[in-house]
Amino acid sequence: MAGAASIALAVSDLQNVDGLDRPTIIHRDISLVNYVIVKGRMKLNDFNGSYMIKWDKERDQPCNIRDHQFCGYDGRRVDARSPEECLDNPLSAKLDVYGLGFVLFNLLTGKRPYHLEPGNKTLTNDDYRQLIVNDIPPSLSNKIEDSKDSATIAVKTAIRMAMTHFPQERPTAKAIADYLITSYVEARGGKI
Repeated sequence: MAGAASIALAVSDLQNVDGLDRPTIIHRDISLVNYVIVKGRMKLNDFNGSYMIKWDKERDQPCNIRDHQFCGYDGRRVDARSPEECLDNPLSAKLDVYGLGFVLFNLLTGKRPYHLEPGNKTLTNDDYRQLIVNDIPPSLSNKIEDSKDSATIAVKTAIRMAMTHFPQERPTAKAIADYLITSYVEARGGKI
């Protein structure tokens, strides 16, 4: 659970680069291979596909960002894409929160979301796209769903928080990190 909180904090740090408590960058490729450990803390790297978020001072809100190489059309696997990417909607930092859910799912299960068991048909990018667009969440095994282990429950809950379909309803990475830290402290009887 502490490792999951560290991963969420790395996304939270990314979203507060300028210290103004507002997102300033969209990484677009939150995955396990893009984390490094620096002085004992998880950090994100590989910003080659990221977008800087410009701020509209008149409306006091972020400017819309659109990416027309969306949801697998850029050669990346669709099962790691957010609903807003697959719907060609404006992108926000909440895209990276969805990516955080993908990473936590992979850590908890050892598999990618929407994985298939051996013997099942292979899903195409169009199949993945339809699952994501139609708000069909990736399924967890019965063992994980039925687990009474506090760490498993916390990470499972964090996955569901991060992979909320509508970005405006998706919490921030900081809120997810805070939830995981609180769950960790409670599981340890109030001790860090």
